[in-house]
Amino acid sequence: MKKSVPIVALLASLFAPHPLSAAGDSAAAGAMVRLYGSPVVMEKVFEPARDGLRDSLGVGLFLAGIGEANGLESLINGECEAAMLSSPLEDAVAEMTRYGRREIPTDLRRHPVASERVWVIVNPSNPVRSISLRDLEGIYRGRITNWRELGGPDLRIVPVQPPSGTAARKTLIRDLLAGNPDAIRGIETQGAKDTANYVRFLDGAIGAMPIPDLPPNYMKFRIVETGEIRYGLYLVTRGAPSPELGRVLDFLNADAERTSRN
Repeated sequence: MKKSVPIVALLASLFAPHPLSAAGDSAAAGAMVRLYGSPVVMEKVFEPARDGLRDSLGVGLFLAGIGEANGLESLINGECEAAMLSSPLEDAVAEMTRYGRREIPTDLRRHPVASERVWVIVNPSNPVRSISLRDLEGIYRGRITNWRELGGPDLRIVPVQPPSGTAARKTLIRDLLAGNPDAIRGIETQGAKDTANYVRFLDGAIGAMPIPDLPPNYMKFRIVETGEIRYGLYLVTRGAPSPELGRVLDFLNADAERTSRN
């Protein structure tokens, strides 16, 4: 397991030729909140909210997408106000202990900030419009191997796995495969572009992933209807959040309520 990135090294990295994924507001903000961890949470939740938080609350954000384990290590070491997670806290803690950390604080608190849906995608030439979660399970277990079994053409199904270590893969394994990572079948991928490429170029391919911001040439696939597969995005604090972070959480909750009403 990688060691936590000390705050001095993290700040210094901003001036290196190839810095870590990190960004901060100017010192003009009334308060600065440091959030380290999942790049997914950083990109999906906090980068879009940065201007609103600064303008409405006078709170600036320093964000570092250094990975969930490093984010938790930094939180435990007092180097940030919160860790960003796209996995359940218990999963992230289990990973830390598996790679050597012996003492986990008992005051870690999880704060949901958003959720992300995993969409099922197929090649545009595929006529199948919907797939049940039960059939999707059969596909990823290798029990359903031909589209003819689902009302489609006589064509071999090529399951494409979400990338290793991603929240989408963990959620697929948890929700469809009873938590057994050894049960999943299909082509392993390295990222969203890799997944999209397999699906758009292989007639029989099927993939599962959040829909990212990709160039138009990568978006040549079709979403099929299926039961909802979703995972949460979280902040984790030591005890109660600081007053500034509490205002950030209130702002995000209010924004989520407005979005759900519209």
